[in-house]
Parts: sequence; C-alpha cells; structure tokens
Amino acid sequence: MCAPRRTATGFLQARSGGRQLNRPYPYSIRTKLLLFAFVLVIVPGGLIGVLAFRMASGALVARAGQQLTVLARDVGVEVGEDAAAQRTNVEAWARQEVMRDIVVDDIDKRIAKFLTSIAASYPGYLELIVVNGNGEVVASTDPARLGSRYQPHVADGGERTPRFSPSAHGRIVLELSSAIPDPEAPEQTLGALVAHYDWMQVMALANRVRTGLTGSGLSVDFVVLDEDGRLLGGAAPTLTAPPGATLAGLGWAAAAALVGRAEPGFVLEPALDAIVAYAPAEHGSPAWNTLALQSRAQALASAYRMRRQVGLLLVGVLGLALVVAAVLAERMIRPVRVLTAATRQLAATGELAEPIPVRSADEIGELGAAFNTAAGDLRRAREHLVAASKLAFVGEIAAGMAHEIRTPLGILRSSAQMLGRSSDESAAARRELVQMMIEEVDRLDRVVTGLTDLARPRKLAIQPVPLNELLRRALDFAAGQAAEKGIELRRAFADGPCVAHCDPDEIYQVALNLIVNALQVTPRGGSIAVRTFTPRPGRVGFDVTDTGPGLSPERQAQIFTPFVSFREGGTGLGLAVAQRTVLAHGGTIAVHSTLGDGATFTVELPAFGGPA
Repeated sequence: MCAPRRTATGFLQARSGGRQLNRPYPYSIRTKLLLFAFVLVIVPGGLIGVLAFRMASGALVARAGQQLTVLARDVGVEVGEDAAAQRTNVEAWARQEVMRDIVVDDIDKRIAKFLTSIAASYPGYLELIVVNGNGEVVASTDPARLGSRYQPHVADGGERTPRFSPSAHGRIVLELSSAIPDPEAPEQTLGALVAHYDWMQVMALANRVRTGLTGSGLSVDFVVLDEDGRLLGGAAPTLTAPPGATLAGLGWAAAAALVGRAEPGFVLEPALDAIVAYAPAEHGSPAWNTLALQSRAQALASAYRMRRQVGLLLVGVLGLALVVAAVLAERMIRPVRVLTAATRQLAATGELAEPIPVRSADEIGELGAAFNTAAGDLRRAREHLVAASKLAFVGEIAAGMAHEIRTPLGILRSSAQMLGRSSDESAAARRELVQMMIEEVDRLDRVVTGLTDLARPRKLAIQPVPLNELLRRALDFAAGQAAEKGIELRRAFADGPCVAHCDPDEIYQVALNLIVNALQVTPRGGSIAVRTFTPRPGRVGFDVTDTGPGLSPERQAQIFTPFVSFREGGTGLGLAVAQRTVLAHGGTIAVHSTLGDGATFTVELPAFGGPA
C-alpha cells in the first residue's frame, strides 16, 4: 500500500502543529507596538509627574506654611500692640485731674464733657463710663446709664485685662477698664473708668493686612482666638461662625490639635482644604492667638500649573510616540505581510514564484533571507524527491530487465563464440559477423550492468575522506586519456582540510564519471578544471568545469534523467547513477552551463564533523 504523498502544504501544516496560517490574531504587531509606546510613555511619565507634583506640593506647602506662620505672628503682634495702646490710653485718662470730681456729690458736667471729647477724638470708642466706688455710674457718654449700676470686668488677682462683652451698641466691643486713683491717697481708688472699644477697629488691622496681600495676589484669612481657643473674630469673609465658637465645634480637628500644642506651626486642614498656620500670643500682650489660613488650591497654584503643563507635555510626547510607533509598525508589518503572502503561496502551491525582497539587515531581513533559503531548499528537496522517485521506478524496471536480458545474452555470446571457432576457411566472413555479435552483446552487457547498479545500490561505507586526495587520484587516472586527446587538466584545491563524510569508492566513481564525461565533450586543445571550494557550515564539495559546447536550459533539465544521453554511444545512466549516489550521501549535485561556454558540475557533500 502506497504511503500518502506529503506535499508542501502538509509539511507546513505539520510544522505549525496543524494550525491554519491565515488565522486572525487578536493582537497585531501594530497594536502591540502602540500599546508598548503608550505604556512606555504613560507609566514612567505618569510616575515622574506624580512624584514631581508631590515633591513640589510638599515644598510649596512647607513654604506657604512658614510664610503664613510669620503673617499670623505679625498680625497677632499688631493686634496686641493696638489693644495695649488703647489700654494705655484708658489708664492715662483715668489719671486725669478731672476725674477727682467723682468725689463731689453734685457732679458737674466736666467729666461728661471730658468723656464726650475723648469719644469725639477717638472714633473707635463707642462708650465711656465712670463709676464710683459703689459701682454707680456717675458719668457716661450715654446719659441713659447715669444712676445705674455697672460692674467692670476685673480679672482674678486684680489685674485688669481686656474682655469681650456684648453692648447696647449691637457690636462686639473690647472692654478696657482702669482704676481712678485718689490724688491725696494714691493707694486708694475713687472709682473706675470703663471704655468700650469697637472690636472692629482692632480687627481692621488684620483686614488691612489681608487687603494688602490680596493686592499682591494672595488671599489669606486671619482668625483671632482667645486664650481658651474660642473664636473672637478676624479677617475672614467666608467665616460665618459666631464669636465664641470653638475650633473643634467648627470641625477643624487638625487646627484644634495645632492650637492645643501651643507652639507656632502649620497644618493642612482637610475640613477647609486649606493650610492653617498658628501663632500664639506674644509675652506681655493680650492672650489672643492668631490663625492665618490660605486655600491649598492657591498655595499649590504653581504646582497645579506645573501638573497641567506636564500633562500637556505628556500628551504631546504620547502622541509623538504613537505616531513613531505607527510608522515603525508599518515598516515592520510590510515585510511581514510579504513574508506571510509568500508563506501562503508556498503552502498552497509548493512553489515560490520569486524570492521575497530583503530590504533590511535586521532580524526581519534575516528572517526573509532565511525564508528564501528554506524555500530554495524545499524546492531542491522536491526536485531531489522527484528524481529519487524516478530513479526508484527506473531501478525496479531495470532489475526486471536485467534478469530477463542477461540469460539470453549469455546464450547468444556462447553460440557466437562456438561459431567463431569453426575451421572452415570459407567461414571468414561469418567469423567477422560473429565478432560483431560478440561486441554488441558486450555493449548490451554493459547496459545491463549499469541497470543493475542503478537498481541495487550497495551499502555505503561512510568515513572521513579528504577530497583533495580523492580528486587527485581521479585526475591521475584520467591524465593519460586527457594527454591523448590534447586536453589540459587543471586542479585548484582549497587551502586547509576539505574532509567529506562519505564513501570514498562511491564518490571516487562520481568524480571519475564527471571527469570522463568532461573529456568526452571537450574538444582538443580545451581544458578541464577541478576545484574544491572553501568549506561552508556543515558542507564541502568540488566543481568540475569543462570548455565544451555547453548545455541548453532544456538539456540541463534532462541531464540526470536515466537513458537520456546527448553524445553518441552513451547509455544515459552515468549521471543518473552519480546523482543517486550523491543523494544517498545526503548531498546535492547540480549543473550550471551556458550554451557554447562549457559546463560546471557542482557536488556538495556533508562535511566531516559538521551538523547532522
């Protein structure tokens, strides 16, 4: 039973594991390159951008926090100094001589006029009150208070400190009080002078600082707290909390913790999304603490601007990288498409119309060159397979013919010899005919012997064989015949070892056959050159070149076909046997010729020690 023929398509499918070559792939080279370019730009660019933003943000927060701490301290100092100046004024007014009229039961209008003049000269004072030792109001800028009782706020231990209290003016006032000393007995007091100073006048300092900063492009709010951390006021238009509210009550946990440490510093307050700086009251000033607030968006404006610029730059670089990746992908895909089309053609027809062009020296170019080499090897393998199948078929026929022809040939030759030994003198002509019969039988015997050799190849005795020595022996053997015909034999052997892995007797017959064939077609005065070429990876070989008439392309295609001979008397089996021998060694034999310009037969064999 014949084995199924293994076509090129079957071979390629077998090598690919049975997969179809035209199967669509979900991720093309272009997609992969674009994804690679995207990741290559986005990942490091994004990481660098995030890292740069975080570092810049941290530096800007630290810088803004330090500046806000200085501003909070400066505003706190100015507010404290203003309050201290107003307290000094009240103390000075309480020591005025006019205040001794307080001891007169019938108080004249002098104290009232004095208080009115003070209120007119100092607009910040909303109300001035004089009380006697019994706490009775004896003079006031508000006549409705006369005769009423009023107890000034006095701190524990007798130290008069500023306090906040609501007043009839509907405003928050800073109450300042100072004892009125007795001129005759300074250790005694006649009463007290109480001043209600408009708290907005105190906060006006903070507002002026805020306005100045706004003109410079900065929006900073200021909040003043009392010694217990309660809200007193400030320059914060967006703050709607009432006076007396605590930071914890407002939800400013980070700011409350900062104030609780009683040390200057700054924090990032998540509830406000702002940077809050804290400055405690200066020694000797009212126990007021100051907070300076700036939104994080403004503090980090340059960092956000840098982030936008980096983002735009990253988008630009990404676009450029994608364009470059698309161009590179197209340059890579174009030869791959050509290679794919050639592979499909080779799989479908077993033939490659022409080698694919190799336009680069990179890996793709190397792949294209390797594919061309593989396609050429496949074509030659098919040709050798066809030639081997022809030789096998011819060998089967030759074996039968040799068996059937050899026996009658032996009988014919013996009969002719017996007729030739006859002593009859009149049989001279008959003996000449008998001799011709014997010669023709010998020629037929040579044909039968060639057929037998073709049909029954013997087992090869493979061993390392120096080709130079083998060819030198063949040339020496043919030297006599060459000299007789006036043909020059030339030898050009490569330097260094040229060792083949072959049967020396078989390859010697091949070389001798090629040299003898060249002698038979080369005219007198011509030449024959035998050359060994430089070993290639795993291959060695030799050329036999003659100066004969050459071969046409049609004859080159038939030169190794059994029983095809282009010279008179040839059997057409010598080159067929030579081809079978070379193929049996795993080698190749080929002819290259131009009509009228001689021919070259090239034999390649496995090198000794080369790859299997």
